[in-house]
Amino acid sequence: MKEHWRGGLCGCGFSSDATNVIMWRCEHNLKQMNMGFKQSHPARSYNICVNHRRQMLHSTEGHPSRWNDKTLAWFDAMLAGIHNDRILKDVKFFFYCWDGLPGESTVRKQHYVGAWGLVDNGHHRWACTQAPAKVNSLIVEQRLSDWIESFRKDVECVFGILKGRFRILKTGMRLQGAVACDRIWLTCCALHNMLLEVDGLHENWDQGFPSDWECSDMSSNNSSEMARMAPYAIRRLNNPQLQSFGSRAHERSCHTRTRMSNRSIMSNQPSTDEDGSILDDDDNSTNQREADDGAICVNSLSYNEFRARLVEHFDVLHQQNKLEWPQRNNPSI
Repeated sequence: MKEHWRGGLCGCGFSSDATNVIMWRCEHNLKQMNMGFKQSHPARSYNICVNHRRQMLHSTEGHPSRWNDKTLAWFDAMLAGIHNDRILKDVKFFFYCWDGLPGESTVRKQHYVGAWGLVDNGHHRWACTQAPAKVNSLIVEQRLSDWIESFRKDVECVFGILKGRFRILKTGMRLQGAVACDRIWLTCCALHNMLLEVDGLHENWDQGFPSDWECSDMSSNNSSEMARMAPYAIRRLNNPQLQSFGSRAHERSCHTRTRMSNRSIMSNQPSTDEDGSILDDDDNSTNQREADDGAICVNSLSYNEFRARLVEHFDVLHQQNKLEWPQRNNPSI
């Protein structure tokens, strides 16, 4: 979790997504179930979780490619286990939040327990699965969505590395039966983690951070230095065109309305729109509970409630210039 922590995503430790592998020798009675909307041939779907070091943390067994990401998530022992509070219950972190108006008041910490990760918009809207927002009304929300989108490229890169190293995953499996295909996939995943030692990414992991990773302070807003040295994610985060997204006064008014909406959510009162109409949204249903030490359980919050707190935490870090982007020294990896 060190890389995500440096990037301001405290408590986040993985990116998750699903991929399909063509299965050429599929039985005729299983063809219809394994025909998805992305391929014209039967395929198997696999959902994986990876960290920022491109190490595979978990992979499901094969499932019919007709299933979407939401169905696969229920059969993912890692995602479903975090959501149902069965695993990673000992992860503790904190978020920053404003005491009053954003940027004009003091900052305090709120402690949380539980882990969460990054997914795309096809997954469940759980608190432990945060995705880039499609529509944003605030500058801070747009910044966070762009930042999450940059971090979520890790799982896409792993898919490319797997299908580049093991040609059978790209051209399709020609073995008989789904069991043999699943064994091939899991074997390739294990070999991928072993090959990370050849890349050198395993060194000094016991100290919390690999030796060939570089996390320099690239949070400066100097435009010339930004264009010359900063990673693409940092340049995108501090894009001058993003400043015209809305005025600060408009942002404060929206922030006030958001906080009022969050209060109604936490008090189990129905949320209302600007015209007073009640919003019937399951993403707003929350039942906050606390651990023995007073930390808030992540999976007890709704998606929108946890997202609002994450946006506020990210805004504090951005204004204090504490955001960094973990970058590899070897660009060929």
